[in-house]
Amino acid sequence: MVEFIRDNVAVLGLFVSITTMLALLVQLRISTEQARRASNLNFLSESESRAIEGDLDAYLVDLGLGSIAERRNRPLELDEARVLLADPGGCGAANALLNHLNNLAVARDHRIVDRKIFEAVHEGRLRWWATLLESYIVAAREEFNEPAMWASVLKLNTAR
Repeated sequence: MVEFIRDNVAVLGLFVSITTMLALLVQLRISTEQARRASNLNFLSESESRAIEGDLDAYLVDLGLGSIAERRNRPLELDEARVLLADPGGCGAANALLNHLNNLAVARDHRIVDRKIFEAVHEGRLRWWATLLESYIVAAREEFNEPAMWASVLKLNTAR
């Protein structure tokens, strides 16, 4: 056995080197795939997110539903949600915000983002918006016949 090892040390070294290279290539592929998925989530920057929130606030005021500051922790009633849903601009702003929040929640659900960082940075705001817009989500699901629309937002909001 010792003679075999001594005679084939180069071959064994080559085998270990090839195995190591394959392991590194697999790890590189996994890392690349994770980076690609994360970049395709269409996360909005903080300023883009705030702009959408501002647009939604303006539509709420224009529709007589009260500003976000006036509403504070008072969620939209179902009839108010239907008013917002019927307005193309208001609907677009609410949908854009909910799509963004859903992207964040999906990334959390699939562990694309670190849960502790998510909880520290996004969770409170996401829960607040989900509570405020829950009746809008219900009305939009009915209107568009999409029962799973923004499911990750609601799932996070109910999983306390």
